[in-house]
Amino acid sequence: MSLRQGGMMQDPMTGMMPQHMQMMQLHVQMTLDIMQDPLRRSTLIVYVLPTLQEPLALTDEQVNELKQLTQQFKKQTMAHQEQMKQATAQLKEILAPGDAAPERVREQLEETARHRARMQALAYETAVKMKGVLTAEQRAALAEMKPMQLHHHMMRNMTMMEMMQAMQPGMMSCGMMQGGMMGMKKNTAGSGAG
Repeated sequence: MSLRQGGMMQDPMTGMMPQHMQMMQLHVQMTLDIMQDPLRRSTLIVYVLPTLQEPLALTDEQVNELKQLTQQFKKQTMAHQEQMKQATAQLKEILAPGDAAPERVREQLEETARHRARMQALAYETAVKMKGVLTAEQRAALAEMKPMQLHHHMMRNMTMMEMMQAMQPGMMSCGMMQGGMMGMKKNTAGSGAG
């Protein structure tokens, strides 16, 4: 069966719905892309590192410290996302009449970009702090992890929502995930129960 076909038929080789296979391929490609971008990789590390206890032989103390740093990052990111959401809403209001002054549009775009830049800087700073919790051997093991290893680890140890936050932290503030991915999370959680 072609991945481009619609419908609810399952692929006989994998038993997966075509939409799920496409999402899996997209997820793998996103992981590969992220690993090439130091700033996006930092965000991924912030979310994934506390779950790497077994592959990196992290102690319970290390895991607790890493989880605390992730929680701090999430709180600070949520504040920036809310500000970014407000800036985006203001931009829509400015543009709505159709005759917005270019200076006002530019200012509002710059405001949104500032919040995005602050989130990226925060992710980088947090990732550096988190790597500081690791031993030299653990840092070397983390650096040697291949994108596919991280992908498989995420698939086994993180919810769909956690993976999307790790890969696209700004999406939550723009409301892009609220219909599609949130619904998938509910379906995933429902199918796992029992």
